[in-house]
Parts: sequence; structure tokens; C-alpha cells
Amino acid sequence: MRPAPSRRLEAHGSPPQASLFLPGIIGPVRARAPLPDRDAASAPSLHPARLQPTVQPQDDGGEQILAESPAGQDGGIGSDALPAGARIGAYVVATVLGRGDSSITYQARDTAHDRNVALREHLPGALVARQPDGQVSPRALAAAEDFRRGRDRLLAEAEAEIRAALNDIPGIVSVIDTQQANGTVYLVTPLASGESLQARLQRDRRLSRLAIERIVAPMLDSLEGLHARGILHRDVRPAAIVIDRTDQPQLIHTGAPAAPEPAYAAPEQVTTAQPGPWSDIYALGATLYHCVAGVPPPASVDRLRHDTLVPAARAAQGHYPPALLSAVDAALRLAAAERPQSIADWRRLMQAAPVPPASSKQPRSARGRAGGRRQDPRRPGTPSNAPLWLAFVLLVFCLAGTGTYAWLRAEHAVGAKRAQEQEAAAAEAKARADAVAARKAQEAAVAWAELRNSTDAARLRSFADQFPGTQEAGQARARARDLEAAAKRQAEIEAARREAAAKAERAQAATAGWAELQASEDPVQLRAFADRFAGLPEAKLALERADTVEASTRKAVTRSERRQDEPVLPDSPRRDSSRDVSYDDGSRYVGNFARGLRNGEGTYTYANGDRYVGVWLDGDMHGHGVYTFADGGRYEGEWRHDKMHGHGVRVWADGDRYDGEWRDDKKHGLGTYISANGERYDGEWVDDAMHGHGVYTWADGSRYEGEWQNDRAHGYGTRRDPDGAVFTGAWRDGCFTEGTRAVAVGVPLKDCER
Repeated sequence: MRPAPSRRLEAHGSPPQASLFLPGIIGPVRARAPLPDRDAASAPSLHPARLQPTVQPQDDGGEQILAESPAGQDGGIGSDALPAGARIGAYVVATVLGRGDSSITYQARDTAHDRNVALREHLPGALVARQPDGQVSPRALAAAEDFRRGRDRLLAEAEAEIRAALNDIPGIVSVIDTQQANGTVYLVTPLASGESLQARLQRDRRLSRLAIERIVAPMLDSLEGLHARGILHRDVRPAAIVIDRTDQPQLIHTGAPAAPEPAYAAPEQVTTAQPGPWSDIYALGATLYHCVAGVPPPASVDRLRHDTLVPAARAAQGHYPPALLSAVDAALRLAAAERPQSIADWRRLMQAAPVPPASSKQPRSARGRAGGRRQDPRRPGTPSNAPLWLAFVLLVFCLAGTGTYAWLRAEHAVGAKRAQEQEAAAAEAKARADAVAARKAQEAAVAWAELRNSTDAARLRSFADQFPGTQEAGQARARARDLEAAAKRQAEIEAARREAAAKAERAQAATAGWAELQASEDPVQLRAFADRFAGLPEAKLALERADTVEASTRKAVTRSERRQDEPVLPDSPRRDSSRDVSYDDGSRYVGNFARGLRNGEGTYTYANGDRYVGVWLDGDMHGHGVYTFADGGRYEGEWRHDKMHGHGVRVWADGDRYDGEWRDDKKHGLGTYISANGERYDGEWVDDAMHGHGVYTWADGSRYEGEWQNDRAHGYGTRRDPDGAVFTGAWRDGCFTEGTRAVAVGVPLKDCER
């Protein structure tokens, strides 16, 4: 009936390396960056007739372009938007600039800096709704987790951008502050004035050669600045570019979108491939393709199935520099390795001289002719010039051969040089990409060393989003899932514990109440008791007692109605319901009987010295009772058909104690086992074995908290030693499966050595 809960805690090997801290990866959020010196609201529009803001929502609903309306109006604020005058920290809402499926962008006043800013509110309409008090709440319980993850990811990315000081990069408009209010998150950016490139393309269809030349170089510089800091834009598109009155572009960057716009997303952004600078190059190439061809390119996911892209060199031939068109086509190659690997590589392609077209034979109609009438050399009387012509032809062929040879040599040299340059550029690009990947991997490893023991699932998921594709990201997601599952299970355990305590309290109340009520002659009181404790053995006994009392009352009424002269027969001797019975084996029972069986309260003393005092039902211990063993052990709790079943406390003769749930004489459910030697287990049991979630504490202070299976650590768990060693991760059959150190919980150490 009792387990062997003591489990040795053994380990050997060198302690783990100390964790490193990398500033900027995990650390305090940098203070809000100052706003630009010039107030964006003071910049007049190049097109005064168009006063509406050119704000274009993303496919996922988040506005990226924060272009201010000079009039400061947008035609009114929707019912789902914050009202004018609403305050979010130091920011006062003025009007709505744009809205989409996942956010609303406001023009607001920064009262701390006396500046106009753009304030983006995370408000995915499919998941949450605005309440009358301004709070944001999930539309359904199932949507709460999705909203929380999206909100936390957005906040983590924004704070990373603030730490990276992206607004210091020329041409980049990024997050300068974050606020949390109304149950959601707000991103603050400078207010960019001008017209979005998307609006201009909708109006003009194409850009002029001069306009393209004005925006290409600044855009390349802005992206190169981002990449130099190890950050990808991930959402370059016409709607993310604002062009001011001097045709200078500004690239809006507020974090990766939930779903990039298909026409401008590189293939690796819609597949499982690793994105990189080449992904932003594809997006800007697709944007420039739209500028020169008048239409966006087909979505990369469609091109992967059937590529129908018309090359820019053909779609815009004769209108733009060939080198530019060739560079655009290079950026739009589907294979990431075939694209320029860095902005520097792409810039060199744009500046390269175009390859001259192949020469063609001159048409017959353009050949030179001698003036006047043709002369026939065979005409009689005409002197023959054949020797001279022959010499001339031979001379021409000799000169042509010499020139052709020289030209071929020159072409070969140029081709060889170009091939060498391309190989060198490719090698440089690969080295740069490898360096970026190595740096990213190192940052992920250092950050993970600091974070791996975190119990904050939201922080772990934010880390995984920050370092996608790395081994550490997978481990972070797995740990976050385990923590969330453990939290859910712990909540279920607490709920079950409260329910069990309520049941035990109700059972005790029923037992105490029945002890006072079992001799009652009031059937109304008895039936009220039965209704209150329905489902318990005492309720059944109360109903039986009520039936007996009512039958006796009816019988008495019948006797009183008999005729006075009718002789009254004496009642049969009443059989007392309480008896004292001794059995042949030496056992004895003192208590109530019904239908010839032990029912109700009673005490049974066994021949071997065991003793039970409690409730009986049809001859079985059934209900609340106390069983004292001859060896000094004791059980007090619930019984069902002669077996410990329900909540109860079992104390063994040697001092071990279990307080928890039982099923068919076995520990089953939630319970606490305390050994006489000081060891303790709190958690779940199945058929007398530690099984499920639980915490085991050893006498020396060691502790394991996590999943169990058949008295062994199995699943996700953490063991902490008195010397400070911590082992967190996956366990299998009592053995720690992560790391090089052998660690055992519930099995001999030799079973875990490998």
C-alpha cells in the first residue's frame, strides 16, 4: 500500500560553463530616441491639391506608411478608433492617419517634446474588439493566445529597433518609443511627410528616369545601413516608401509584417528557406520593376510554380539605362544564391557598363554603289584590273584577319577579367553572408546562454522570433511550449485540488450532520438533509429514515381512527436498529443495521486488532471512516465498498504519511507523500506511482520539479542541487537527456551513464 518514494539524486562530471552576457541582445530597453529637429508637420506638400494622407495598409492590415495630412484631417475617426484627445502616455491622439486589418495609425502630439508623431495601435480586428471604456479584449477565448503572441512579438521587435537606433540611419523612419495601454501595444514613429511611392505609381503608372535616379541611391544606402547592423527590413514595397517634396525617399521600418505583400516578398519569405540581405534586394528589385514596367511582378510563390515574369530588360527596353534593368532582373532571380548577396554587390551591377548588342550584317540596300553605268570587265576594249583587285582583296583579308585576331584577344581578356571580377564578387558576397550568419549564430548562442533557464514563455517566443532558423530558436520554442503546458497542467492541478478539498469538506459535513440527525423523527428535515448532500451515502440513509418515519406516522393515524369498542392488539416487539453483534472469528460490530446488514454508523473490531469506526452501507465500509491498524498505522478518509476511495490521510507505523486522493486502495490523483526521513513529493499519482506533474524534495535540499512516469523523471523538468547546479530540459526514464553530464532521478546513476 505504501510506495518507496526515496530516490537518490546523483550526478558526476564538470559543472557547466558560466553564462555570458552580450549587451544589446538581452538587456534594458534604450531610452526613447529624440525626434528629428524639424517638425514633420511644417513641411508643405509638393501637391497642395492632394491633402489626404497617402497611407497604404499592409496585407496583414498594419499601416506602414505614416504620411501626415497637411490639413490634419482624415474625414473623421471610426467607432473602433480612439477618440480625439485620448492620451497614451505622453501622446495625445489628434486624428486617424490610416487603418487596416491589424492596426490603426493616429497622428498624435508628443507633449514631452512638443512634436507631431505617428502612433500605431496594435488592433487585429479578427481577434480583438474595442470596449466602451477603450480597453482591447479578445473576441473569444481561443483568440486570446494568438493576440498575446502577436502583441508580444511586435513589442519585442520594436524595442530591438529602439536599441539599434535605426533612426540614425539616413532615410530610415523607425520606432522611437513604445507604450502599453488599453490591453495592447502602441508604436511611436516620426511623422513622415510626403506621398507614398504606391500612390505615385497609382497615379503615374511609371516613374521617369530622373525620378528613379533620385530614389535608387538613397534607398540602397538606407538598406545597407540596416544590414550593417544585422537587421533585415523584410517589407520593402512601394507602400513602405514615402517621397518628400524634393523627391528624397524615406523607408518606413516598424518590424517584420505578419504576412508580407506577395508581389514583393522573396521566395524564402514564403517558404522555410533562410532570409538574408538578398531577400531585401529581391523586394527592392520588385519595387523598381513596378517603377519601370508599370505593374508589379508576379508573386514569387506563383513564379516558383510557373515563372511568367517578363524581364525588365525587355519590359522597359529603351526607356531606362540597360545597367539598371539588368540589375533589376538580377535582383528578381528566384534562387537566392543567384541574386546579389549584398547591397555593395548590387550597386556594382547597377554601375557596370551594359554589354553591347551583337553586330549584324549590313543589308544589301545599304551597301555602297559606284555611280553611273556598270562596266563589264569582260567587255572588249576595256583593260582588266583583276590583278589590282586581287591584291586589294588579299590586303583587306590580311588586315581583317589581323584586326579580328586582335579583337578576339581583347574580347577574351575582357571576358576573363569580367569572370574574375564576378568570381571575386561572389566570393566576397559569400564571405560576407557567412560572416553575418556566424555573427547571428554567435549572438543567438550568447543570448540563449542567458535565457535558457527562463520561465517566461513570452520572452522565449520573442527570442525565437528574433533569431529565426537557429538551433537556439527551436529550443526556445520547445521550452516555451513546455512551460505553457506545465502552467496549464498546474492550473488544472490546483483546480482539481480545490475540487477535492471541497468534496472532502462536504463529506465531513455530511458525516457530522448525519450523526446528529440519524435519530430524527422529522421527515421534512431528513429529506432536506438528503437534498443538501445528494450523492453521498448519508443522503441515502436520510431518505430511508424519512420513509420509515412517515410509514410509522401513517400507522399511528390508522390506529387512532379505530372504533373505540374494537380491541386494540398490542404492537409487535420493536426491533432496535442498533445492535452489538459478535462473530465466530472473534470480530465484533456495534452499530446500526438495516435490512439485516451493517448500515449507518458503526464500529467494527477485527480479530487481528484492526478497528474501523465510521459509516457503513449494505455491509461495506462506505463513506467517511477511520481505520486503525494493529501495527499503529491509521487511515482517515473516504471509503467505497471496503476500499480506500476518495480523499484520505494514511499514516504508516514508521512515520510515513500520505494526504491525498485514493482509488481502489491505491494512491491515485493529487496527493502529498512525506517520508519519515524528510523527503517529500507533491503532485500527481497513478496506481500508487508518481505519474504526471510533481515536485520531489530530498532531505539535503535537492529538488526536482517536472513530469514523472512510473516513479521516474520523464518529460520536461528541472532539477536543482544544493551546490547551485541546475539541470533543465528533457528527461527520459529517469535520465537527463541534454548535456554531457550524467544525471539520474528515480533510477541508478549507472543507467544514465553514456
